[in-house]
Amino acid sequence: MKKIHYLFIILALFSFTYSQNYHWPTIGSKAMSSNFGEFRDGGYHMGIDIKTLEETGWPVYAVDDGYISRMVTNFSGYGKGLYLTLNDGNVAVYAHLEEFAFRLETIFYSLQEKNNSYIVNEYFSPEQFPFKKGDIIGYTGNTGASFGPHLHFELRNSKSQPINPLINGLNIEDYRNPRVFQIGVIPLSTSSKINGSSIPRAYPLYAATTGGGLELPDTVSCFGPIGIAIEIDDKIQGAKNKYQVQSIQLLVDDQNIFSLNYSKLDYDEKSTVNQTRENRFHRLNLGSFTKLYKLKTFSNSTIVNAGVSGILNLTPGYHKVEIQISDASGNTTRVKGTFINYPPVKIAIRDVEWNDNTIEFNIQPVTLNIPLTKISCYSYTAYGYPDEELTIIKSKKDRSGLRIQLPKSKLGKHGVSFIVKNKLGVYGSPLTWHDPNAERRLTEMDVDITFSSIEHKLIAQVKTNGFTSGNTSLRILKEDEYISIPLTKIQPTVYTSDLLLPSLFTKTKRIDA
Repeated sequence: MKKIHYLFIILALFSFTYSQNYHWPTIGSKAMSSNFGEFRDGGYHMGIDIKTLEETGWPVYAVDDGYISRMVTNFSGYGKGLYLTLNDGNVAVYAHLEEFAFRLETIFYSLQEKNNSYIVNEYFSPEQFPFKKGDIIGYTGNTGASFGPHLHFELRNSKSQPINPLINGLNIEDYRNPRVFQIGVIPLSTSSKINGSSIPRAYPLYAATTGGGLELPDTVSCFGPIGIAIEIDDKIQGAKNKYQVQSIQLLVDDQNIFSLNYSKLDYDEKSTVNQTRENRFHRLNLGSFTKLYKLKTFSNSTIVNAGVSGILNLTPGYHKVEIQISDASGNTTRVKGTFINYPPVKIAIRDVEWNDNTIEFNIQPVTLNIPLTKISCYSYTAYGYPDEELTIIKSKKDRSGLRIQLPKSKLGKHGVSFIVKNKLGVYGSPLTWHDPNAERRLTEMDVDITFSSIEHKLIAQVKTNGFTSGNTSLRILKEDEYISIPLTKIQPTVYTSDLLLPSLFTKTKRIDA
């Protein structure tokens, strides 16, 4: 019987050594307003914010045996804070406190008096202020750079790097899967195309027809190096807040090519948040996307393994892409999709027959004699915005192309865009049509030229207040010669360039269209 008892004790000690459980930092609540790794304008959130029912004064506990190694007070930052060095080598940080435990508060007042200042930054030796697991070391507050009562709690390793408390000893009940809203695809070279265009695209997701999870609604047609970004957040039952996930894996043809893991951060890498968050979608209010790729110009980061880029430079043909998103409790959401790498199909269109109520169009592939299988048509408002998807009244095959009839009443004088796809699943380059009777010369129209940045490259956009035919280009005057940059019409009154290197605009004197 004694042998059984000894065996139980040994197994218990072994389990304790390898699965440490800390005491929850405060009795205020077990609910969080923010978790580890969330995007902030100046970096990442380095800890967790624990709600305290919008009140101050809740007891704060030592999460494990250790000693108070540092005490800080300031009007900004952490306000009143304590650093508890634990026996396992980690350091627990408690911020925005209202008050310290009695012994510590007494020392705090004496240090203020000694320094003749509210600001304190004092270090202590192990024997001065030891605490046991569960001892009260202070009380929650709203001091420093705090926007409401809460406890900011951090856990740091022996290298002073913040580590995720929720996978390092603090447990919280969570059975909800991470949420995924959109997949972004970003061109990364001057020749890259996504569905025939140089503009980044965001795709909604739908419940997968088989196997659970989510999937892209259609095959993504791409050409050249591209990057993938994903709009995600995490939820915990009973809380309205949105949280950061724990890890993201990108697999192509069942091979893991990129991973993000919010297990450990570093204060020296806070600025790398701009390399993780996809800023273009963020600026356009399209959502908060996370990049699943790393350019050569990016700095090293603890959340991305060294030596991997995640950039997709796919071989010609179809490829299976899967993204796995997990939270700190292991809840996982999977997203699947199919990509085809192939040059965009060039298309020609002409209106061949005008009837009383319809106009018939003949649409044919120019570069590849592969049958067209799908076409969508969109009308535009007087201000150049997409209005509605038009109903095709009649459609029939014509060689490798299609003949379709559209209602004349819906075409108006504002133009139509055609989106085509061939039998391989490859999309065509943007294609538009406008009523030739509404055409004007470019020199008679107002022209607006704008530039946007995409991963250290530029894309030019030219918008007019009327329709014109023929080739349109951007002209750059350098010294005493013009350089012409071809533009592609993506809407009846909007033209864009391919991705351009910034060096192209060195010593530019003038730009016009």
